Amino acid sequence: MHQGNAAHTGFVPVTLDATRFAPSWTWTLPSSVYGVISPVTVGSGKVVASVAGILQTAYLFAINEADGTAAWQYNFGSLQAINFPTVAGGAYCCEFWRGGHFHVVFNLDDGALIFRTPFGSQFEHYLAPTFKDGFIYTDGGAYGGMYRFKGRTGLQTWFANLGQYDLWTPAVDAQYAYAYTGYEFAVLDRETGVRVRTIPIHCSTGGLLPEYCAGASRRRFSTVGQRNLRRQQYPRQSADSFRPHGRHGQLAR
Repeated sequence: MHQGNAAHTGFVPVTLDATRFAPSWTWTLPSSVYGVISPVTVGSGKVVASVAGILQTAYLFAINEADGTAAWQYNFGSLQAINFPTVAGGAYCCEFWRGGHFHVVFNLDDGALIFRTPFGSQFEHYLAPTFKDGFIYTDGGAYGGMYRFKGRTGLQTWFANLGQYDLWTPAVDAQYAYAYTGYEFAVLDRETGVRVRTIPIHCSTGGLLPEYCAGASRRRFSTVGQRNLRRQQYPRQSADSFRPHGRHGQLAR
């Protein structure tokens, strides 16, 4: 999930010495596959990434976290685009565009397709969808908006119109879903999709692409160039070496 959780805080309550990380394996795209590895996502012992180029054959690859061996792959055929993936609850989801936009969810264990749901969009690129309490939240809409789907069936429960904007994903908490669309910050009731507050913003910045994804304890995954995926292992230390941050969201140095 983008920035590690549904709130997208990126917060991990430990302090690590990055100089002590060391590569434990590197996985390289097969020579027959053309495209760029997406930011990766991790769950249930799998490291998952999408790979695509413009009008090239697109793939999903699931790599075993422990040793870097291939677990499964899925061939989408030629696509105009495939967006960043997310993992939650033993399932993997992403969105792709080929003659229409589709939201797809796979079983993380074996790559079996669970469902494929069409949704409205207009050539946008999205960050990874957001899972929260059994539902999937994602941007979409022909002219911008947010969707909520049931996580195991793909049933759409609501759609809310928002400004058209690229490279974002909803943040979600116990009551609300949040969106920044360049010129405003919108707060939606997460059960109904009704807008409850709007904060105008008089500037626009591009989306930020995540480069790293935290794995299980003491591991980090990163893309190396466009065709390689690397895992780095952090050595075991005493509990005193993993110090909580002083404040929520504070960066370690």
